Amino acid sequence: MENLGLEKEIRTVIQNHGRNISYLFSGSKKSILTQIFSDKSRPFYKSVKKLPLKEIPLEEWIPFIQNKFEKTGKKIDKETIKEVFGICRGFPYYIQHICYVLWEVSKEKVKEEDLDYAVNLVLEREEDSFWEEWSNLPPTQKKSLENHNLYKR
Repeated sequence: MENLGLEKEIRTVIQNHGRNISYLFSGSKKSILTQIFSDKSRPFYKSVKKLPLKEIPLEEWIPFIQNKFEKTGKKIDKETIKEVFGICRGFPYYIQHICYVLWEVSKEKVKEEDLDYAVNLVLEREEDSFWEEWSNLPPTQKKSLENHNLYKR
């Protein structure tokens, strides 16, 4: 936002709305939000109350996902949801993305091969995003990931 000069404009609009309106700034890029609200040179410096969100526990994902599948006449078992949660390490965007693909490809019940297909399809769809993240890492972080076998070319 700063590079486009939008932060100053947005701050001006917000200030003119009065006290009866609240705003919620959220996103998965914590570092960007931190910059916007913690950098003394930026228009939104110290203008918010921070409310960090905790990870959604697996115990809440299971009934939520099963209910969504059941409403459309499909079934997904707890073990599959646990696998999805583990693969995604609790990251909501990817949990929902994989579950959506599972719902798309499954007939009445999600099968093991459906999960393999869904994960591969999501990885394929997200490849550009992953490469962008990788290309933005400093060389030291890339080296660290390579040394810990967390990344393989």
